[in-house]
Amino acid sequence: MRYVPIEYSYPWDSFWRKLVNAIEMQLKVESVLRSRTRNRLNRISDLKRRPSETNDGEGEPLFADLPSELYLSDRYEARDLVILEKFGLGAIVMDEIIQLLKHDLSLDRVNMSKMKGKFTSKEWHSRAALLLQCRGQQDRPRSLQTLRQLELIPLKDGRWVPATIGPIYFPITDDKAPIPGGLDLMLVHPDAASNENRGYLFRLLGVTTATAGTIRAKILATYGTRDGVELASKITRDISTEHWRFLYLTQHAASTKESLSSVRIWDHAKRFDPVGNFDYYLPDHSANGPQTILGQEMEGLNIYLIDTCYLKDPPGPLDGSTLTWTQWLHNCAGIRRHLRLVNKAKDGLSEECRSISKKRPEKFLGWLKSVWPDEGHLVCANAAIRDPLMLVTHVRCLGPDRKTDCLKYSWLPAPDLRAACHRFLGDSFFPFLALPSGEDDDNLGRWSFLTKELGVGMKDGLKFRLAMLRYFNLAHKEITCKSIMILLTRLYNYIEASWLERQDSASCEEEIR
Repeated sequence: MRYVPIEYSYPWDSFWRKLVNAIEMQLKVESVLRSRTRNRLNRISDLKRRPSETNDGEGEPLFADLPSELYLSDRYEARDLVILEKFGLGAIVMDEIIQLLKHDLSLDRVNMSKMKGKFTSKEWHSRAALLLQCRGQQDRPRSLQTLRQLELIPLKDGRWVPATIGPIYFPITDDKAPIPGGLDLMLVHPDAASNENRGYLFRLLGVTTATAGTIRAKILATYGTRDGVELASKITRDISTEHWRFLYLTQHAASTKESLSSVRIWDHAKRFDPVGNFDYYLPDHSANGPQTILGQEMEGLNIYLIDTCYLKDPPGPLDGSTLTWTQWLHNCAGIRRHLRLVNKAKDGLSEECRSISKKRPEKFLGWLKSVWPDEGHLVCANAAIRDPLMLVTHVRCLGPDRKTDCLKYSWLPAPDLRAACHRFLGDSFFPFLALPSGEDDDNLGRWSFLTKELGVGMKDGLKFRLAMLRYFNLAHKEITCKSIMILLTRLYNYIEASWLERQDSASCEEEIR
């Protein structure tokens, strides 16, 4: 072709011009050009040159050639293509690119499709998406409508679908929270969506970005319209974890009327129930955790631990949030921090409180202290709760005999009180509370809520000295020993001294009587 005369390359006279025109006409109808794949001779109108954007990074065609062959041989040099263009050689157009794309997709049945191939590189997909979006926009809307009908969108579940199949969403919401599974939504595969060129192409084809509020509503509707057996077979622990984490990451999008009580959660016993049906707790082996205090008795009290799957690799808060994952579970999801002190109706002590007092008296005080900041105000505001706690609840007291007593008649083990008791009672029992290990005299101020709200004594005075007299009488029911009688006389003097110090003599005398 480098020697073919070209009409406008020389001032031919009429005789030679006829020859040049005849040669040009023959080149358009004769099979004189070589194809790329089989190297067959084809007409110039049947083969196309490939612009650089139709090639991959190695210069190879993005899509395999058609069975009828479309690609011109690569052995033609650039200067040859310049000449052949003057005789009608054209570049690939969008309609032909779509034919090549359809042929590539059809090769999936023999696992030879580049578009659907498992090992196709990200660079290839990026180049292919850029080609389709650029050429498609130049020829829209007809080309885009054709592309929408092709299986170009890979879903998270492994399927490839056309854009016309229905609403398809990117795998993250408008505020970058990953959309969980189990919602009957078609989500683009995250790897494909993360490719900038592919993401832009998907958007041209009609893939949309869901709002956080839309997905939250979808999650709540999923749990509100299905029975437990169906849900348990569909929503695995992993999917359930995704649901709860999404609700955490998008808490800022929660509506004022929204309630999470119907959302189900897996517990340690493989049950899948709404979180609002029972008291759920984080697995906790600390001193005041439900496992440590109640052990196997949790089951009888309808106390459950959430499955450990929810605590693996906890998510971090989105920008602007201050709640950690565990804080959100407590504050928003209804997962309790501590065993209940007050029942759900808030009109009496909980069964957990009574069970701890009865079966774990040695752990009662430590637990009461841990739960007081959250529920102490409920106790103080209702005598129907406060009085049973003061009078019915028994806690462990100091002494080797492991006795218990009511809070109202108990005393904090202040050093001066214990010294006075030892002076008059010796080693006899007095209801000093057995505080948890590690609590020394300097920490008694932490237990001030017992003295202010629940009647536990802490100061030396008439009440304390009269209490010593009561336990003195219990310890020495038959006072016959002279030394005991002398000690009793001294205790009366000790009580009288307190009486003389009091200003309200009438009230003081009533206490003594």
